[in-house]
Amino acid sequence: MIAVAPPPKRDYLSYSAVRTFQGCPLKYRFRYIDGLPEDCVSSSLVFGSAIHSALEFFFSQQLAGEEETGLDELLAVYQQSWRDRSEQEVRFGKTETADSLHSLADRMLKAFLASDLTKQEGRIIGVEEELRGELSPELPDLLGRIDLLLETDDAVIVQDFKTSRSAWTEHQAEDQAEQLLLYAGRARRLVPGKQSASVRRDHQGKGSQSAVAGSCL
Repeated sequence: MIAVAPPPKRDYLSYSAVRTFQGCPLKYRFRYIDGLPEDCVSSSLVFGSAIHSALEFFFSQQLAGEEETGLDELLAVYQQSWRDRSEQEVRFGKTETADSLHSLADRMLKAFLASDLTKQEGRIIGVEEELRGELSPELPDLLGRIDLLLETDDAVIVQDFKTSRSAWTEHQAEDQAEQLLLYAGRARRLVPGKQSASVRRDHQGKGSQSAVAGSCL
């Protein structure tokens, strides 16, 4: 009989874990307690992760004081992230293929480079910054990663980047605001004496559009 090692225990909660539990406690158990592998992964998740990797690379280069990053470099990071998920079966939408998504990535990253998102207000002080804090004495800590952390003269700005098939409705933006409000509260502790502003950027296939989903705290 082959012994199967139990999944490692987590001493923290992520926002995605909390949302999973709210949506389906059984799915939470399968994923986060039992550690059951998923048979396949959605193309939107793989695509979003690959775009996210490209943006992370862009802002990490800025933080390091490197020369401006071009489209070819961003596409190379995107492609590598996609290849890193090649062992998993990808579930595509009815009209999607890997090639159509790669073409979409090219258009989105071009739009990103042409947008004001490349020239952020304030000084970059963190890319993929990890924050951990207590939600309740009865619960594990909340662990989150902030895509981009900026500092201005009077505020710390938290930014989170998402991909979307279309512009968010006001309801969708408000629904997603909880995550940034939680993160912004912990970001204040990094730079005492400054307020925290939480901002979400929503990237779309036909260009880049920003949407404020949080508020100044």
